[in-house]
Amino acid sequence: MHQGQYNEGFNSFMSKYRARWIQEYFGRKKIRTILDVGCGTGDIIKRLLRTSSIIQCVRRISMIDTDLTYLRIARRRFSQYRQFEFVRGEIESLATRGPYDLIIMIDLLEHLPSPLAVMKKIHSLLSARGYGLLVVPNARSLHRRIGLHMGLIRNLHELGEADRRVGHKRYYDADMLQTLVRRAGYRLRHAGGILLKPLPNNKMETLAETYCDSLYELGKELPDYCAEAVVVFSKQ
Repeated sequence: MHQGQYNEGFNSFMSKYRARWIQEYFGRKKIRTILDVGCGTGDIIKRLLRTSSIIQCVRRISMIDTDLTYLRIARRRFSQYRQFEFVRGEIESLATRGPYDLIIMIDLLEHLPSPLAVMKKIHSLLSARGYGLLVVPNARSLHRRIGLHMGLIRNLHELGEADRRVGHKRYYDADMLQTLVRRAGYRLRHAGGILLKPLPNNKMETLAETYCDSLYELGKELPDYCAEAVVVFSKQ
């Protein structure tokens, strides 16, 4: 699993919309156990606690990361909740206690040297009627398409210096993500995107909240142009 996951700036900005997307998709589903792989400081779970009904019915939430500093922060954030457990290590080598009704992997696959191996590993951890959620930066996003036409990148999958600093090894598009899910032996349940993103990160953070909310809604109509690609999968 990657080191140095980042939880500041635009990544934190995106957490609001990730949490909204999760609530909209999973809000009516029966979720009793959650595994957050590459949890960082637990930002997505914290937002779900504040804004979603999902966590209210959850009996156990396992938070896994390789970064001990992040896990310590997460432990402090959720110290008042008894259903949390915190595990340091790589998912590939952990004998974690399943099954889980929802396995979350947000901004993780693009950091991994062997994403297919991780996808196969979590198969044994997913409950028979459970769901896996993958969220990754989208190679085909609107802002990357603009960057391509401006000559800032040579192709939509090219990694830049900022990507290398945070440990990115690749960019996914929707087709690549869906192919990975199927190769790992899962059934694809849903493919979509989160937030239409026309501007660089630092400019997006200056926009009015109502404007960004509209970009989120518009992203549902134009998933292939969104900042992040999303898939939901299951065993059956």
